[in-house]
Amino acid sequence: LRFAVTVPTQTTSKGFRDDMLTKRVSKSGEAQSMFDTRVTLLFKLNSAKWVPDDVKTKLRELHKNRITKAGEFTVKCEETSNQKENERRAILALEALIREAEQELKNDDIQSQKLDFTDYVIMKKKREGKEKDLEKRAEAIKDMKRRSREKTRTKSDSKNW
Repeated sequence: LRFAVTVPTQTTSKGFRDDMLTKRVSKSGEAQSMFDTRVTLLFKLNSAKWVPDDVKTKLRELHKNRITKAGEFTVKCEETSNQKENERRAILALEALIREAEQELKNDDIQSQKLDFTDYVIMKKKREGKEKDLEKRAEAIKDMKRRSREKTRTKSDSKNW
């Protein structure tokens, strides 16, 4: 399974660039010994050229709580006490979120192309050249409906007597 989006490996800590992720490092840990290990990766979702437009809209839909008011998509990580490891895990998490959005797009396409069961059976019978079976089935359904109507008529007629 191959996905279309590749996350940029370069990060910058100053400003935003379209081809890079912005990394912010902040302190985490106990009050006595605080280290700069928490990593926050950001990118402007609207101006990121490395993310296709349809994936951007799906990301907005699926992960709206990760987008700031300024339109920055954020991924935070403070799982380990090593800054580089946290950065690597944040990039992996970002890749997973983008993969999830791409997969949802593919699922949406599949769902939109899916046929109703009766339409599927009709197309299958036509492909196999069994139009006669379809006609027989339609006739049988009409006959069943007619018999059912007759039964209800006879029941209502017997009540009136």
